[in-house]
Amino acid sequence: MCGSKNGGACLGFGAILLGVAAIGLSSCSSQPLKPADLPTAKATLRQRTLLDSDWLFHPGDVVSSNAVVSNSYDDRQWQPVHLPHDFVLDGSGNYSSTNDRSHGYLPVQAAWYRKHFIVPQSDVGKVMHLDFDGVFRDSQVWLNGRFLGRHSSGYTPFQFDISKTAQHGADNVITVRVDPQQFEGWWYEGGGIYRHVSLTAMDPVHVATWGTFLTSIVPNGDQGADAEAELTIQTAVQNDGAVPAQYWVVSQIVGPDGLPLKALTNTDLVAAQGQHEVVQQTVLHHPRLWSVESPQLYQLQTTLLRDGQPVDSTTTTFGIRTIRFDAGKGFFLNGRHVEIQGVACHQDFAGVGIAVPDSLQAWRVSQLKKMGCNAWRTAHNPPSVA
Repeated sequence: MCGSKNGGACLGFGAILLGVAAIGLSSCSSQPLKPADLPTAKATLRQRTLLDSDWLFHPGDVVSSNAVVSNSYDDRQWQPVHLPHDFVLDGSGNYSSTNDRSHGYLPVQAAWYRKHFIVPQSDVGKVMHLDFDGVFRDSQVWLNGRFLGRHSSGYTPFQFDISKTAQHGADNVITVRVDPQQFEGWWYEGGGIYRHVSLTAMDPVHVATWGTFLTSIVPNGDQGADAEAELTIQTAVQNDGAVPAQYWVVSQIVGPDGLPLKALTNTDLVAAQGQHEVVQQTVLHHPRLWSVESPQLYQLQTTLLRDGQPVDSTTTTFGIRTIRFDAGKGFFLNGRHVEIQGVACHQDFAGVGIAVPDSLQAWRVSQLKKMGCNAWRTAHNPPSVA
């Protein structure tokens, strides 16, 4: 089974990662459609903009925390940085035996970030989410001087609805205070905004955050069967509008070769300021199973329609396979015994600390595969989406 943020990808790491690769497929529905009958969803339905570049950084606390959150605050002397960023590494050269050994003997202090950006006038009327994939730690966030909230954990992602706070066609300023002085683990944890920050603009009626959940059952799959896969798709539809909304959910399954296989559709009503879940089921004949040697991945393309027009579209990547653990015989994948050759990987990496670029994650996986690894333990915290 597999859940995905914003209906987004539940990604596998290719031929590695028995434990992390996407599992099954879900499905919502009862009425099949031919792929040719589907409406064409445009890329502009849901716009996700990365806000990783051109941040301003101030190590340590500021004199006036009230002034620093305002748009008019003079931040011209702050240090320009790009995300991901681990400011604890900036203290390299200031090692001290009085600092914590497990955190590299480096000094740790609070720090501030600011980011200027423009919200286009075309986004008026849309729901806008500000997403932080990872900030270490105890972060407090303001937008245009208004306090959005606090997130204590340094490892879990968090999100704010800024639909009523953002200024369209004008300068917007995000201000973030982080304080990594209280540790959560006994390993190097760094400090700062170390994963992506993004802005998502979408229709009031949209696939909810983590709104798709997919499962697959291969009958007798634990014995090596692969004749069919029973698919269940659960889609949570969110309505942030002021009135109830009639909608259609179209779920299209695309094969590992990129060809559309089948589509399912359902219609229902979602209450104003409410959420409704649609469940669809179907059978996929002769599925191409995910395995270590052949990591076959499908896609679920979810489209929401109102009045016959698409208003939101998301894509979720998934695989179909059967796993079984036997206390006496070990681990079985698709009915075949597989010896797990795995490693435990903390999120940090030499030279960059916890600010690991996506490309470095892919390189690390490729190196592990060359070593013969087929499994990945994500240590003590949720892994990077990459």
